[in-house]
Amino acid sequence: MPRVESATRACRHLVQAFSQSWKRKCELQKKQAELNIPEHSLKHDVITRWGSTSEMISRFLEQQQAICGVLAGDRSTWHLMPKDTDIMVLEKLSQLLCPLHDFTDVLASEKQVTPSSLKPVLEHINNEILQDQEEDCTLTKQMKSVIREDLLMQLRYAELMKNVLNISSFVDPSFK
Repeated sequence: MPRVESATRACRHLVQAFSQSWKRKCELQKKQAELNIPEHSLKHDVITRWGSTSEMISRFLEQQQAICGVLAGDRSTWHLMPKDTDIMVLEKLSQLLCPLHDFTDVLASEKQVTPSSLKPVLEHINNEILQDQEEDCTLTKQMKSVIREDLLMQLRYAELMKNVLNISSFVDPSFK
């Protein structure tokens, strides 16, 4: 989605600007102490780990006041200041990605993930987390729809995979 991509790109550029300047890092630490915000450094997202984008956005939102304080103090960095619409998009995206990030972290931390555990997780994500709620804004509904379509598209081509997941969940006594 263009709005989501634009907001994520703006966040990525901001994090990169802070990571490349020791002066900005020091100013950020001072602002964090001044505002009594946890002194966490900003996180980069990594293309090989989709969850890193969620972590980057969450950390940005946590440190937003300190970051904006640092950027407001230097006119040459005002262009890095995210727009209000970008911040709103990042907040909605973070709300949506956090539960998905938690599920993938749980599955990734397992030493042995069985196929029988994947089916209930996918069903929960599709039927609970990605279902439209009355209080969802239009942007959130659109993001949920795009994610649902992507999940269904990946599963649609793998009928054999669906059958394996169904049978393994049916046979597994922990899901009876």
